[in-house]
Amino acid sequence: NERMHLMTFMEMTNVRWHQRLLVVLGQIGFFSAYSIFYLITPRIAHRFTGYLEEEAVHTYTEMLKMVDAGQLENVPAPKIAIQYWNMPEDARLRDVILVVRADEADHRLVNHHIGDLIRDAPNKKPVVPGSTTYKPCDEFHVDLHIDLGPTVARRSKAEA
Repeated sequence: NERMHLMTFMEMTNVRWHQRLLVVLGQIGFFSAYSIFYLITPRIAHRFTGYLEEEAVHTYTEMLKMVDAGQLENVPAPKIAIQYWNMPEDARLRDVILVVRADEADHRLVNHHIGDLIRDAPNKKPVVPGSTTYKPCDEFHVDLHIDLGPTVARRSKAEA
């Protein structure tokens, strides 16, 4: 999903091959470092990701303000975004930013929730019948109902 965000915005900006290469190398570096970080401390890794996602929500909110103020051109959404998020064919940059921001807000909540579950794991009893240990994934639940303001209307299944 995060890769789709990246691919969408790269599609909109017509990135050159050497810029794409730098992005791929950055992803490889980040993935490698994050994997080691996660092996050392999964709880803090989830918190870190939650805070990154929170910063992304703020960034996309600022981008929306820029689009609304005319500082960023509200260009048509690329096909890749229209297909992935099942948006109307006439979707624009503003619509893309809204769905990406909603994704980031969901990811923020999920990662902070997993961090809480891992933090609380030592004091919990098993929740699955027959299990002898508590596993945070057995209890995973998060309310993703958040108000992000008006979002893009999605096509119905019949229209798709």
